[in-house]
Amino acid sequence: MNGPDLDIGNSPILRTLSNGKSVVVAGTKDAYIVALDPDRNGALLWKVNVVPQPGSDPMALAAILRGIVWGGAADESNVYYGVQAGGMVSVDLATGKRLWFSQFGKPGVRVSNSAAATAMPGVAFVAGTDGKIHALSTDDGKVLWEFDTARSFETANKVPAKGGGINSIGPSIAGGMLFIGSGYGVVGTASGNVLLAFSTE
Repeated sequence: MNGPDLDIGNSPILRTLSNGKSVVVAGTKDAYIVALDPDRNGALLWKVNVVPQPGSDPMALAAILRGIVWGGAADESNVYYGVQAGGMVSVDLATGKRLWFSQFGKPGVRVSNSAAATAMPGVAFVAGTDGKIHALSTDDGKVLWEFDTARSFETANKVPAKGGGINSIGPSIAGGMLFIGSGYGVVGTASGNVLLAFSTE
């Protein structure tokens, strides 16, 4: 018999803290972030639940699967994960303290922001099953920019294209530009076939 869908779907993140010690961090689908010490055979440094469980039925699948699926990003001090509960969280790498949690979306509409997160100095990016990309301040989680990809686009190669849900893959940043594919149709019906590129100019 299959168990609950609680495997770890994201790659661990290895960072060096300001004190020179290393930390390995991973997230779980039931909303825990776990930090291990690679220099002490994986000894537990801290473990924190970053998304409070709803009060109705804490064992319901929708209640359990509120956490992290595809991956996060980290800078020198903090780690950033998009969550299935519809938003993004920041946690201090050294202590496990939750620094901020930002939630987006309309009330009553379930949106998963579990696509892999991306970060650059000062900004963390996350995308969701509603097709929206959000750029958040790493200082306080405030939304700096958002873009809705769930629509039709004129394309460089003239092939008809539309965006849709974003899940699994997240934004990539290179050469001063941000790239993302939109149209993940495995969850729901928001399929699409577009690759988008953004720049500041």
